[in-house]
Amino acid sequence: MFHRTPRLLLRPLWPEDAATLAALAGDWDVASRVARVPFPYRLSDAHQFIAAVSGNPTLPVFAIQAHGLAAAPLIGCIGFQPGEQGAHELGYWIGTRWW
Repeated sequence: MFHRTPRLLLRPLWPEDAATLAALAGDWDVASRVARVPFPYRLSDAHQFIAAVSGNPTLPVFAIQAHGLAAAPLIGCIGFQPGEQGAHELGYWIGTRWW
């Protein structure tokens, strides 16, 4: 599933995103503000996360990719997680370079 806005593309996370994901989420300024991100966030954590969220239609997680820039970089993630009493929570984070 893909969602496009004038500035962003939300798309599935792919295995080749792991290194960028680890670098962005491994920044203490990001990790300290997100409840479910381990620190330090390693490449193996990124691979495990991508594998865990891939293909889950009931709790989708998307890469946030900026388009319209030269390299169209991955800048963060957004997705649903199980919440309390059967509810769902929407969570997101953005790499510090794009704050």
